[in-house]
Amino acid sequence: MYIQEIFLFLLKNGADWIEITFENHKIFNDLNRVDFLVERPSTSILKTNLDVDFLWSGMQGRSRNLVRKANKNNLVVNFLDSNLDNIDVFYNMLKDTFKKSGSTPPHSKKVYISLIDRLIDSNNLLFLSVEKESEIVAMGLFMLNKTEINFLSGTSTPVGNKYGANNLMHWEVIKYASCNNIEQYNFGGLGIPSIDNFKRSFGGSDVEYRRFIWMRPSVKVLFDFLVKTKELLFFMRQAFNGKR
Repeated sequence: MYIQEIFLFLLKNGADWIEITFENHKIFNDLNRVDFLVERPSTSILKTNLDVDFLWSGMQGRSRNLVRKANKNNLVVNFLDSNLDNIDVFYNMLKDTFKKSGSTPPHSKKVYISLIDRLIDSNNLLFLSVEKESEIVAMGLFMLNKTEINFLSGTSTPVGNKYGANNLMHWEVIKYASCNNIEQYNFGGLGIPSIDNFKRSFGGSDVEYRRFIWMRPSVKVLFDFLVKTKELLFFMRQAFNGKR
């Protein structure tokens, strides 16, 4: 089985954490026999091998209005290459975005450099920027193959948010999928209500899938400790708020 070969390859190369995501139920049964943590999250998926006008009409009014606003204010979408300057701009913007919630990007810049360089060369990645008056106000990474585009990561500035840069960028990806007869666009998962509303506004449907996570024993101990600590802090906050 290919999945087992990939799993063994990753182990031999020192992986401490492996995530595998599937919609295929036949694969679920095979992976359930292995020591994986199983999660059942949902994502928004839009069928994109349809006419562009039909996809446009399927969007919610607010999302269409923001795309119109972006166009009216002369925002421009660019398809980028793996030039290091582009990656530097992306990663710095991404750090600023995560900083607002008191966190950091999930991967180092080195990981993004390797990912962008390799996947652009194999035509499996779209690296986009949105500019207003030559200033980059939004950027995004979108993995793809012949059947699906998957939103990987995105970031924007306050100016970009003001003028609908993210809506324009995702609409550009949807048009790309339609023009290239790619079956669907996966918005990369649901779980944060405000962001979920944004993703759903493009007209997709909620789809449940399975995520299988494997951790080395030492990593799992740390993971379990952090989960318990987070749960404890949550109950302490609830108790504190109840006494106020």
